[in-house]
Amino acid sequence: MKNIIILLVLLLGFNAQTALAPQLKNEPQIRYKIKVPNNVTATQVRNVVNMLNKYEFDIAGINEAQRTIEVITTTKGLSFLKEKGFDGQMVRTDFSPDQRFLNPTTLTSKLSALNQAYPQLSRVIELGKSNQGRPVLAMLVSTTLDYNSAEYFQKPTIIIDGLHHAREIMTPEVVFDVAETVLKNAQTPQGQEILKNWNIWVIPMLNPDGSNIVWTSNSMWRKNARSSLDGVHGVDINRNYNYRWGECNGSSGSQGSDTYRGATAASEPEVKAFNTLTDHVRPTAYLSYHSYSELVLHPYGCYGDLTSENALIKKVANELASLLPRDDGRGNYKPGAPWEILYGVDGSSMDFMYAAYGTLSYTFEVNQDFHPSYSLREPTLLKHRKAWTYFMNRSGKNMLKVQVVDGLNQLQRAPLVAAIAVDKIKHLKKEMPLRTNNFGVFFKVLDPGEYIVSAKLADGRVGMTKVVMQNQPQTISIVIK
Repeated sequence: MKNIIILLVLLLGFNAQTALAPQLKNEPQIRYKIKVPNNVTATQVRNVVNMLNKYEFDIAGINEAQRTIEVITTTKGLSFLKEKGFDGQMVRTDFSPDQRFLNPTTLTSKLSALNQAYPQLSRVIELGKSNQGRPVLAMLVSTTLDYNSAEYFQKPTIIIDGLHHAREIMTPEVVFDVAETVLKNAQTPQGQEILKNWNIWVIPMLNPDGSNIVWTSNSMWRKNARSSLDGVHGVDINRNYNYRWGECNGSSGSQGSDTYRGATAASEPEVKAFNTLTDHVRPTAYLSYHSYSELVLHPYGCYGDLTSENALIKKVANELASLLPRDDGRGNYKPGAPWEILYGVDGSSMDFMYAAYGTLSYTFEVNQDFHPSYSLREPTLLKHRKAWTYFMNRSGKNMLKVQVVDGLNQLQRAPLVAAIAVDKIKHLKKEMPLRTNNFGVFFKVLDPGEYIVSAKLADGRVGMTKVVMQNQPQTISIVIK
């Protein structure tokens, strides 16, 4: 207890100029694993992590089994930590990631080859371009490849992404494996079930510029390649989304920080590309892959905040964690909101997806290093196949489909775009109103129970109905006259 009190007192005395994260591109980066005393509780460790994060140390990850907190810092930051009694050890940074992991060039080739092998069930789309002109690529895996058609919007959409943060090199492997596995198993009962129930979008590498930096000049680079007159400073694109952007000390306003949130919300081309897709397809489910620490994170990131659906969200997080053994075999992934088990976060994709569309959203933090051994690739893919397959199947069995139709024209019964409200879902944290897609359909994963669902048109007309969810998919129509 004495040790942790000393740590907290010291941290409370930091100022933003004292605790320096790596600054511009030429600043040397040092990885340092702080050893946490055995008598320190998990809550106290989180307090230390929150303070380190608040004062702009780059928190790489936490290893509960080894009782370490890894920070990436500067020579000055390291000297300060040692001076104040933070015992630990340096981690080598003078090596490059294993060349067999995906980079922007090899990913593009693999997506193209997979599409050519399964042209009837896949489509590669350029969502946009990065700051340096690289394509942000996505693959649609679906029985309906025209994502502007009415047929497409009769099924819910799931989006799975990786590599928001450039150094997290395992994440494109997992996300690409989702598409490859579903397509290779398309003729099996399991594959057919997934394709019957879902439109699947995978974005294996949302940050291709950052990935290029990792592979060519700085293996610990985290951000994108946003530049200024001083050179590349980068923006943390997972702090750049336009929900609670910069609101709760979960990001930094300093360009030199590894959690720099950008000049304005959704300023970055990678985020704009992502948002163009999400605004069009209005996803029902979302998985975002990050590293590291072996966690299952759920909304929200701001301290003390949870959604009104936390009972369902937490239950699914616990179920997913139970399927994911840690790499060292010591227990399973740990579930929780970021502020509960890591630190406060604002402007993240996970929170944005829930708040904007009511999407059932999770973040997986994989492995115990940014650059794990390539030998861990296959075990990581295997365990996560179980997790994302379970997530899709479980969500599909608890899916409500709402169709809003015109009751004034008895012959055509045309679909209507409408705002949707579910009586047990409260919007208390600046969430955006729920609504149907452009073909009058809304999907929502719900816990078993009785719900009142209402639909409201722009002209003020309202319809409503009652539905009972019983661990099986339900379709209801709301006819508005």
